Amino acid sequence: MSIFTCYQCGLCTGICPKRLVTKYSPRRDLENTILAKDDIDLWSCLTCGLCSQYCPQGVGYLDFMREVRNAGNVDQDIIAHKSVFNLISQLMIKFPEKSSIPTDFSGEIDSKGSIGY
Repeated sequence: MSIFTCYQCGLCTGICPKRLVTKYSPRRDLENTILAKDDIDLWSCLTCGLCSQYCPQGVGYLDFMREVRNAGNVDQDIIAHKSVFNLISQLMIKFPEKSSIPTDFSGEIDSKGSIGY
């Protein structure tokens, strides 16, 4: 579906795993494209597909991102993640309990260690 059907609800940005640790916004990329601005963050998208999956308007953000990346005629050797981040994001989606620092540590901590530093 066309990016012009996006009504800027922000659900794509809210569900984006990259947004949890950065200021990345799929919605902003769509808006900047519609407004013909050059400020599009081409390589921050992990291409996990959550934005497209949860979009109430059915905007195909993944297709949009692929088109924009391909239009740039970027040498494939320059691409930083070469789908490694895609695999990581898929694992994070499948196992969300493993994708963060554990907060329920139940082990013992020595008050004095055996090493002097």
